[in-house]
Amino acid sequence: MIKNMIKAHFKTFLFFMLCMGVVGCRKRAATESPKTDEQLTLQPGVYMTNDVARYYKTLPPDGVLVQVGGRKLTQLEFQSLVDERLGPQFNVGPRQKTRETERKELEAMNYVFANFMTRAAMLEESEARGIVPTENDLKAADNYINTLCRRLRLKRDVYAEHLGGQGALERRLKEEATLKALLREKFGDAFEVSDREAAALKAELERLRAETEATNRVFAARLETLRARLVAGELKIGDDPKALAGDMPQGIDYDGEENRAAEEINHPRQLATLARLEPGAWSEVVELENSFDLYRLIAVKPAVEAEQTEYTFITFSAPREAGWDIPGIDRLKHDISMNKRRDQQVPWARELIRKAGVLYPNGIKLFGDPDRVVDEQSESMAKQIQKLDKARRDR
Repeated sequence: MIKNMIKAHFKTFLFFMLCMGVVGCRKRAATESPKTDEQLTLQPGVYMTNDVARYYKTLPPDGVLVQVGGRKLTQLEFQSLVDERLGPQFNVGPRQKTRETERKELEAMNYVFANFMTRAAMLEESEARGIVPTENDLKAADNYINTLCRRLRLKRDVYAEHLGGQGALERRLKEEATLKALLREKFGDAFEVSDREAAALKAELERLRAETEATNRVFAARLETLRARLVAGELKIGDDPKALAGDMPQGIDYDGEENRAAEEINHPRQLATLARLEPGAWSEVVELENSFDLYRLIAVKPAVEAEQTEYTFITFSAPREAGWDIPGIDRLKHDISMNKRRDQQVPWARELIRKAGVLYPNGIKLFGDPDRVVDEQSESMAKQIQKLDKARRDR
């Protein structure tokens, strides 16, 4: 668990964690939008696909994309939330369609779609329980809106217009406060983390980092020993790389001879080392992110343009552990809390969505009573889903 939490510095948000496991994205070979009179088919448990995302763009602004309980998401609201998720950098000026912008937009659509279902199900649950937010909840919601406006680089009144007016902003504030109140009633202080708990994790991470550094020193020393033998001529490199295997220290790899142009050498430290060497010379042991390397330059073929210069060389390498990023106590407390939320809140949120029921505008219904349908056309889909559920249970 510790490695998953800290090995790389990760970003976590409450509703993203809630939506993990809720969103599915199924790639299809076809790129055309589905015909409006076609019934889109989704497997049970898959709420978002590339096909559905494209289909949404053909809906009118007031067209309903999905309904959770009694709460509906229209195309206009959906696009507004997607723009909010993408942020100001993405939405300033004409949007150029590239693979990268399309990927980011689809990721935002997936997030917004699943986030809406989570929030809607939680608000439905809040109504059923009669949840009333406190003054502190309202203040916290107000602070959240102010933070969001700063991120979007919008004044509060402009953001209110973006939502649809002051009344829409007040509803957003009340929803945020209600969600905070619901989470407090359901989980209490289950996600709070003490300084002692965070300090214990920090001590464990420091121990793991020390072990990693010790292991790295061992492998670096083995490569230094190998270099000394190669430079002294005690160890010869023949035509058969396998002949070296019995003479090399454990964990050292011989990559053989390579020929690369400068522009094909990705790591600047590797390129700088090769550029300094004379043909026939051995390098010092070079420390990279994931390895310790030792090079011998065989030949160099200069070119007018430096990036076209070709290097012929051999490489010996030893593994290097990238190490541990150990944040401060406050960040550790946040990360521990988010892991607790993931373990307890995600299953609960999924069950709330199942309880509220998810309806699609084209008649697809995945949760709740399969016989309760949006329109007559959806009845056949509901029966199909019943059959799929029965087949899954029979397996």
